[in-house]
Amino acid sequence: MKAPTEIIDLLQPIVSIYFYDIQHKNRSILILSDNVAEISCKLKILEDKPSEDLRKVDFPELLEIVEISGDLKRDLLKFHKLRNEFQHRSPMYTVEEKTCADSVITTIDTIKFLWQEGALKDIPDWVDCGLRVINLFSSKGKMERKKKLESKIINEIDLYIDDTLLESNILINEDGQFVKGDFTGSVVEKRFPNKNEAIIQVYLPKYWTYLFQNHTSIIEQILNEVGIEEI
Repeated sequence: MKAPTEIIDLLQPIVSIYFYDIQHKNRSILILSDNVAEISCKLKILEDKPSEDLRKVDFPELLEIVEISGDLKRDLLKFHKLRNEFQHRSPMYTVEEKTCADSVITTIDTIKFLWQEGALKDIPDWVDCGLRVINLFSSKGKMERKKKLESKIINEIDLYIDDTLLESNILINEDGQFVKGDFTGSVVEKRFPNKNEAIIQVYLPKYWTYLFQNHTSIIEQILNEVGIEEI
């Protein structure tokens, strides 16, 4: 069964923020992941009992109602407690990258438990790419594959031959200039950037959301070559 659209939509900002270079990013992601896990449990309950009043049901009770147990319950309670700690008592608490990634994957595991096979069927391909990479950065990931992925993104992505650039008519960087292609692949404009434009190194992790969204097929191919598991 597919997870509700409301849940699928909430995964997009999690992936977008995860690969963006902002202060306290990991803490924000953990809070979002915990919220999505809690909302998922409530929506699942309301599917069966639409009139159920859940306003006074706390998080541990929700997990009991939807019958989440074992390691998944332990991890959900751990992240929920951590979220409450630094949100209400320790606002400057620092969240490690692996802990952040683990919180995201725990939420994904929760969604899959609640809606079973096909739960993530409707997630956009670029979000799926992002979640696969987050899984690699979690406790489940292997360091050698992480290094191999970073190397491939730096050395093997050729933005100049990617058809999606031509189809979307995106300005790209070539030798310090912007190049614009038409739908036939011919260069129609070549110029230096204006003062309100910037050339960025899209292979840096903080720009990976751009790559996931605009070069999905290339990223999917690289993830498969590296052996990064499906979500």
